[in-house]
Amino acid sequence: MEILSSGEKIKKLRMEIGLKQDELTDNQITRSLISMIENGKRNLSEDSAVIIANKLNHYYKNLGQHISSDYLLETKTQQASNYILQQLDHLSTMVNNYLNYDPKYIEDAFFSLIAIANEWDLPDEHSEILIVRGNLNQKYFKYNESLLDYFNALEHYLLVKNYEKIARLYSFIGSCYLKQFHVEQALLYYNRAYTTALEKNIASIDNAKKYSLFNIALCYKKMKKHDMALQHIRSLMKLKNIEENLQDQVTLLEASIYCDMNNYEKSMKLYKNLLKKETQLKSSILGLAYNNLANLYRKMGDIDTALHYNSLAMDLKDAMGEKYSSDFMLITAVCHKDLNQLDKAIELLNRAINISVKYKYHEVMIDAMSFLCEVYLLQKSYSEAGKQLSILKDFIEENEIYSKYATVYALLSEYYFITENNVLCQFYINKIRDISLYY
Repeated sequence: MEILSSGEKIKKLRMEIGLKQDELTDNQITRSLISMIENGKRNLSEDSAVIIANKLNHYYKNLGQHISSDYLLETKTQQASNYILQQLDHLSTMVNNYLNYDPKYIEDAFFSLIAIANEWDLPDEHSEILIVRGNLNQKYFKYNESLLDYFNALEHYLLVKNYEKIARLYSFIGSCYLKQFHVEQALLYYNRAYTTALEKNIASIDNAKKYSLFNIALCYKKMKKHDMALQHIRSLMKLKNIEENLQDQVTLLEASIYCDMNNYEKSMKLYKNLLKKETQLKSSILGLAYNNLANLYRKMGDIDTALHYNSLAMDLKDAMGEKYSSDFMLITAVCHKDLNQLDKAIELLNRAINISVKYKYHEVMIDAMSFLCEVYLLQKSYSEAGKQLSILKDFIEENEIYSKYATVYALLSEYYFITENNVLCQFYINKIRDISLYY
């Protein structure tokens, strides 16, 4: 990056095309003034910038270039700021295509931009760098690093009272916690995002309210507080100008909540209404709708129809990304287990686990491993069940995934009951009781 004063820019542009200082003069600007500007002895005024830019453009237009007076007047600090923002736009594109780029290159680029922001005392730009890097860290599943970046940026924006940025960061922090299964922490920050948007009347209040309410409802669903989830969906639907994509996501969420509540009729109606426009739906929405319908039909005992919709979802896995195929395989495996095709279920579950591990898609990984343990217990493959349970227990405890403790401890107590280890069976039953007291 080259940062030049106004005079240095004029001198460089002039010399690049072999002009003398006299060739930039007219009756309003003298050679002496141009010399002083180039040597930093006089500041460049707006009027002089316009004259010099016009003189330079007389020559530069033949090269297909245009020199603006704003460019000549730009201070070194403004240049540093603009450079950072331009590079952040470029890095944001890289973040969105993160699998196609060398992470070391991107990491070095962020460090370089932070150094420039610090050198030129640009706290706003520094904070924006942290936000973009935090987004990248989320994509690489480095949630703790992401949270550190977000909280450091939040500290600055709280200081300068930029409430739009504050609300945005609360949502990002909530997203990080949700991906770490810290649902109550996620809910806290999504609520802060909503409250900030509501109380501070920020410019993007409508979007901030809509997405905060959606995420709050999602948290309540994961906490199995279905009435609270539906209450926030109703609040969301009262807002005006909800874009179609968000409307589709809300329908998916509401339908899955009713499915969890065993209200199959209401759930089915919502899915069918959504599929009335299936040719207009995004692949991601359509694939999840098919997969959710497969789960709904499975719960209703219609395995053939469940497998049909699951097959439709699998057809969209390339458009959606390999990661989501692990979701689809999990539902297929459950169907094969219901058909007592245990070997096929095990094969699909292992494939789902491998894909979810590859993408650090921990929610599906844990669910697939838990279900694999159930299948091994049904198959009386106790040695395999024990191995999987040991891996699963260590993972959820090391990562403090409290929401999955009860599920895994219940499987462990069942395993030790079947294998006649009464001491450990009672130990995990007691741990489940402890969970009921504190979580």
